[in-house]
Amino acid sequence: MKEFFVIFFIVLSVNINSEVRAERETRTFKIYGTVESEISSALNGRGFQKSEFVFNTEVNAKLNENLDLTALIRVRDDFHGLYNSSDNPNSSYATTHFQRTIGGSAIGGLREFYTDFFIGNISLRIGKQQVVWGQTDGLKVLDVINPQSFQEFILDDFESSRIPLWTLNADISLTDNTSLQFLWIPDFTYHELPSPNSLFEFRSPLLTLTTSEKARIKHTRKIKPKKILEDSDLGVRLAIFRDGWDITFNYFYHYDDFPLFEQSGDYENLNLLTRYERNQLYGGSFTKAFKSIVLRSEYGYSTNKYFLSRDANGIVGFSETPEFKVAAAIDYNADDEWFVSGQLLLSDVIKSGLQLSRDELETSATLLVRKSLFNNSLILENFVVHSLNNEDGIVRPKFIYEYKSNMSIWGSIDIFYGDSLGYFGQFRGLDRFNFGLKIGI
Repeated sequence: MKEFFVIFFIVLSVNINSEVRAERETRTFKIYGTVESEISSALNGRGFQKSEFVFNTEVNAKLNENLDLTALIRVRDDFHGLYNSSDNPNSSYATTHFQRTIGGSAIGGLREFYTDFFIGNISLRIGKQQVVWGQTDGLKVLDVINPQSFQEFILDDFESSRIPLWTLNADISLTDNTSLQFLWIPDFTYHELPSPNSLFEFRSPLLTLTTSEKARIKHTRKIKPKKILEDSDLGVRLAIFRDGWDITFNYFYHYDDFPLFEQSGDYENLNLLTRYERNQLYGGSFTKAFKSIVLRSEYGYSTNKYFLSRDANGIVGFSETPEFKVAAAIDYNADDEWFVSGQLLLSDVIKSGLQLSRDELETSATLLVRKSLFNNSLILENFVVHSLNNEDGIVRPKFIYEYKSNMSIWGSIDIFYGDSLGYFGQFRGLDRFNFGLKIGI
């Protein structure tokens, strides 16, 4: 820990807001940085859940008119050691992600590192990056390119919880209103599931084995894809803007980021083999603005999805079925002060008659209400996610105060409710208050 703070204060002593310009006007070199601190305290009086410190550095180098270089480095430490365990057996990072433990508990890593080339009507971004498809809030339909860290379930924002991947990202401008995106991802990194016995370890039988089922497991083995060409992910997206409509058609050939498992052996002494399976996603999105109202919709059809199932003998496995997901949303802006957004998301399992842990049709709804005050220096909002099937969800009121142009303060409350067997209700009792500070340096 001491080594970590020595490194931190040395970095702070450098003016990282500096900008160096070469003799040629087209060449620039910039370094930016942010320091974030967040404390989460349990509302039930059981002390702190998290005391986190995050230091981000972004380096941008413009080498010439057609070549840019970007690098993002993140050092993250939770002083309670609840989330950043370097020996989490449920993490599935490839060795090319260059994460290192600093000072015993902090995790430092090259979060993003890519170059941008511009050749005619083609834009190439090559390197470690995030690629975002879809625009749903809190729940995902098309935003499946990058895996996610679930160390805090879905409480961390997507920008932070997404795991950047080594990717070749080509965007081709076909006409003024049409573009084609191609993705090649030779990176074998998948979802990071919560550490065993951590606060947000999955407990719901909709997502994982129950405690008694886990007790029968004696040996576990994991198999990951490893052939750089054969096991790569591929994606294509056609984007069209016409008559005020933003329309996309998406295709993604990939390994599902959630691992599935097979059991073998007798009932009391089971062996567990975890592996990853291929899936094809066909989808698209529609967006249209009508003055102060924006309509959004996206859909996705997955050819091979696997869901937990339990047979009459109590053996747990996965059943394969296609899945269709669709989200519809309405956004309302009023005088740049009020913003209201409502979403409805449906997930339909195509095959019927399977002994799935989940319902064949699952429906979720979200509501976001935001109010801006004092020329947007203070923002008040409340975000609610509710599962209609399980009658559980989460309520997240929050305030953000921009004290200065380079300093913001926020506070929020995360409240889980519902049946303990549900996606959200499994964390009932982990309600917390959060307070954070972010400084640009």
